[in-house]
Formats: sequence, structure tokens, C-alpha cells
Amino acid sequence: MKKPLNGQLIVTNPFGTAGSTQWYSFHNGVDIRARLAKVYAPEDGYIDTYYSQLGGKTIILKGKTGWHYFHHLSGYIATSNVKEGDLIAISGNTGKWTTGFHLHWGLKINNSWVDPLKYIKKGVDMLDNQDKNWLINNIKNLIIDNVVVQGNKTREEVKANKCVCSGGLVPEDQSFIDKIKSYFK
Repeated sequence: MKKPLNGQLIVTNPFGTAGSTQWYSFHNGVDIRARLAKVYAPEDGYIDTYYSQLGGKTIILKGKTGWHYFHHLSGYIATSNVKEGDLIAISGNTGKWTTGFHLHWGLKINNSWVDPLKYIKKGVDMLDNQDKNWLINNIKNLIIDNVVVQGNKTREEVKANKCVCSGGLVPEDQSFIDKIKSYFK
């Protein structure tokens, strides 16, 4: 599952706390600082939209993980089936229970509210199995190449001795570097 906003998520009111509002004692999601920001589908699913007096413009996304609730939106973009990463809405400041521009993101799994931030893929977990295998093999080769360069050894000697390189990797393949960087955005 991906995060619904680009960039760093700045949580202004975490899951489970009463926060700074007078309206509830249990916060069923996280409030993320967002002023008219693009909101993306965290996973594949089906979108339903509605308006409530308290939560304002709202999207509910039924995904494989659970039910995602996005409140206080300024506008809807998607209203049917979506893929992970599709643009679905614009964050806003609608509804009675808003304390300013932000995105409220709630996640319900098996009829219980959970902290959605605990379900976001991070780092290498974002890779599918094919990319993980590709990454592992390329990193092994980069380590071997680095040992070869630093230690005046052949690739076969390094493999046979199972040398471990203590220096930093110096990858020469820019496409490899770009692919790795793309998974950590």
C-alpha cells in the first residue's frame, strides 16, 4: 500500500488521540498537513463519494487491505475503479470537524479502525518479487565490482573467496541508480 500524498507526510493529529478537537475522544485516522494537495489511491479498489456535514467531501475506497476514508476534500477526481497511484481527489478544508486544510485518512480492517501509516510500504518492501531479485543480484554484482576495483582481484577470485567489501559502492550504471531512487520517493 502506498501513501496517498507525495512527499513527506506531516501528521498533525495521530491515530487514536483526542488531538486538539472538542468533537471526539478517539481519532479513527491520521490528519496529514495538506493544502489543496493531490490525493492518490493507496491501493487498487473501488471508489464511492459522499458529503457529510461533519467530514465534508469524502471518498471511501474499498481496497484489498480494507476501507480507506478520506475526509475534508475540496474535490473529487475519481468515482469508480482505481489503480494504486491513481489521482482520486484534492485535499481541502470541508466539513464541521475540520481544523484547517488537511487530509484525514482513516483505515478500517475487519470492522476495526487501524493506523493507516503502519500499512504503508517502505523502501525495498515497495518492490515486487521480480524487482527485488533484480536489485539483490545487481547489488551483489556492484559489491563484487567494487572489491575488484579496490583490491586488484578478478571477479572469480572475489566470488571464490566470498570477499566482503568495506568500501562504498560506486555504481556506474545510471539506470540502476535511477531505478533504486524511484523506489525510495
